[in-house]
Amino acid sequence: LYFVTVVDNETIFADTNGLFEVSSSILETNSSVCERTGYTSGGYNILSDTSCGFAATGDQQNTDAQLTTQTQGGNILYYEPDDFGAAAGAIPNQVCSIGEDQRDLSRPIGPDCEPGAIEIREAYASYTSVPPVNSDILLQPLAGESDSADIIITETGNKDLQITSAMLDGDPEISWSGNALPVTIVDDSGSTYTLTVSCTGTEASATYNATLTVQHTGYLQTATYDIICEVGGEPQTPTVQTVGLYQAGSWWIGSSDENPALEDTYSFGSTTAGWQPIVGDWNNDDVDTAGLYKDGRWIIREVSGEIVTYNQFSFGTPESGWQAITGDWNGDGTDGIGLYKDGLFLLRNTASTGNPDYMFIFGSREPGWTALAGDWDGNFVDSIGIYKDGRFLLRNANSQGAPHFSFIF
Repeated sequence: LYFVTVVDNETIFADTNGLFEVSSSILETNSSVCERTGYTSGGYNILSDTSCGFAATGDQQNTDAQLTTQTQGGNILYYEPDDFGAAAGAIPNQVCSIGEDQRDLSRPIGPDCEPGAIEIREAYASYTSVPPVNSDILLQPLAGESDSADIIITETGNKDLQITSAMLDGDPEISWSGNALPVTIVDDSGSTYTLTVSCTGTEASATYNATLTVQHTGYLQTATYDIICEVGGEPQTPTVQTVGLYQAGSWWIGSSDENPALEDTYSFGSTTAGWQPIVGDWNNDDVDTAGLYKDGRWIIREVSGEIVTYNQFSFGTPESGWQAITGDWNGDGTDGIGLYKDGLFLLRNTASTGNPDYMFIFGSREPGWTALAGDWDGNFVDSIGIYKDGRFLLRNANSQGAPHFSFIF
C-alpha cells in the first residue's frame, strides 16, 4: 500500500508474511489493522492501533487521523485529513515522492504533504513573527530588576493557525507568559498572539540563556527563539528629591518631601532682583546643589565634603525674558543647563560656556508658558515640557516635534 487511505474495513490480510509493505498510508479499521505479523513499513503511516508494530520514520500508531468526508461536487466521497489533524504536513516535502493525489491534484499543496490518498486541498496557514523565527532575543536587565520582550505572531495565510504549545529550556531566571495553549489565530482577520519572555537579573554582570520552542500545527510546525539575558550592574539607588525655598540670596533646604523639616540654610548669590534659582547634579555625585541665572550669566555652587566652590560662566544671550532650566539631557548622570523663551529651547549638556547642544522650537510661541524638564518616560534622560493655565505639553525627546503627552491638571 502506497499513499492509500483505508477506512472502516475489518482488517488488512496478507497471504504471505513479510512480503507486504505499507508506506505513507492511513489505515483506520474496525478491528486489528494487521491480521498477521511480518508486515513491513516504508514509514510515514498513521494507524488506528498497534497491531502492525510499525516503528519506521514518521509512523504514528494508535493515532486518530481525524478524517472528514468530502466530495468534489458529485456522488463520490473521499476522506480528507483535518487541517489540524495528525496527518497535516506529516510527510516532509523532500520525501513526498508522489506527484498527485486521488483527485489528480498536485502534491504537495502546502510546504509538506499528507499520508493517504488525499492531500489537504487548501494552502497551509502561514504567519509572520516579530522578531523572526530562529532569531536571538536580547534582554538586558539591571541586577535585581527585570526586562522583557514580546513575540508577536500574526496569521497571514488562508487557514487558521493553531499554536499548540510553548516550552522553555534553560536558566530559571528566564520565563515566558501568554494565554493558555492551544490557541487558534483566525485566518485573514489580522489576529495576533503574543508570547512574552522575561528575565530577572538575580546577579550583577551575569549572562543567562534559554531556548523557547513554539509548536504549531500545519505550516512551520516548530519555531525556536534563543533568549540571551545579559545582566547589568547593580540597580540605581532611587534618588530622593526634597523641597527648598529661595529668596534674594537666601536658601532654605528641607529634609523630606513628606514631612519637611529645615535641614540646612545658607546665603548664596546676590540680593538684587531678577536672579532665577536652579538646582542640579553638576558633578555626577547623585547630589543636587544650587545655582543662579540672570541675563546670560550663570553661577553654580558645588559642594565636596566641607569644601564649597563657585563656578561662574556665560551661556545664552544677555537679555531678559529667558527662563533657566536644568536636566540630564544626554543620560550621562550629570545635569546640564538650558534656556527657554517664546517656544525656543537652548540646551547644553554641561554647566559651562559654549554653544547649545540642542536648539529647537517646541510648543506655542506665545508668551506666558513655563518651561519644564523631567524624565517623562523612565529612560534616565531628561527632556522638556511646557505649562500654562493648567495645561501640560511634554515631549520625550529634546527636539522639535509634537508633544508625547498633553493633558490638563
